[in-house]
Amino acid sequence: MLRTRPETITRPAQRLTAETGTHCPLSGLWAPNGEEAAPANVLEGSIMPTYRSDRVQWTLLKPFRGLVGSQLGSGSQLGSGSQADFGLQG
Repeated sequence: MLRTRPETITRPAQRLTAETGTHCPLSGLWAPNGEEAAPANVLEGSIMPTYRSDRVQWTLLKPFRGLVGSQLGSGSQLGSGSQADFGLQG
């Protein structure tokens, strides 16, 4: 029988989520639940936006580690403290 040490067992990573209107807990690429094809770049501390004018639950797809807003590029959609609507097309 193969024995596994407890420290070698890994749990599946839990996805970080945040709701529209709350402060973003971590800078990164976020997508509304069920709408991964509609991601938005949101900076830590900014207000999570609405999507198609609705309040939604956002899921972190990819964190931006060690970056500040100016390093994300001029074409990025960044949370600015307002509830911008990122789902205008649709």
